Amino acid sequence: MSASPKYVLTAWAALIALWAPAYLAVLDRLRLDAARSELLHWTLLIIGVFGVCSALYMSWQSIRKRRPRGTQRRTRFGTVDL
Repeated sequence: MSASPKYVLTAWAALIALWAPAYLAVLDRLRLDAARSELLHWTLLIIGVFGVCSALYMSWQSIRKRRPRGTQRRTRFGTVDL
C-alpha cells in the first residue's frame, strides 16, 4: 500500500508544527546557537503553518465527500448502496 506524496508531506509538516516549540525550547535550554537563528524560527513556522492548514483542509475535504446517511438501504442480507 503506497501513500501519496501530498499526504506524506502534510503529515511531516503537521508533526513539525507540533514539535517545533519543544525543539526550540530544548535548543535554547542547551544554549546552542541554532536556537537563536531567526531563519530556523521562520522556517519552522512556515512549515508548521503549512502542515496545520493542509491537515485541516484534507479533513474538511473528507467530511464534504461523505455520502449522506440516506443513500444506503438495509436489506436482510446487509446494506446496499443506492
